[in-house]
Amino acid sequence: MDKLDVKETKEILIAGVALTKVIREYAKDGLDLSDGMAFVSKLFSDEVFRGKLVEAGKGADKAIDELKDISFDEVVELVLALRAELS
Repeated sequence: MDKLDVKETKEILIAGVALTKVIREYAKDGLDLSDGMAFVSKLFSDEVFRGKLVEAGKGADKAIDELKDISFDEVVELVLALRAELS
């Protein structure tokens, strides 16, 4: 089996951070129907946000195989990607 990279795993982590940031922002004062509507609106209007979610979904089925084959350097790559998204 060829060595896999962590592209799909990285995209899932990046989308997870983006999704968490949006939910956290909407949930500051509790969640209600208006937050759901705001989320749907963001999904349709924010191309960067939507793009992160779409990219994460495209290859999500490959992430488990990537993680089975992960190296230390790839762990560092994932940590650095998360750090960049969180800053």
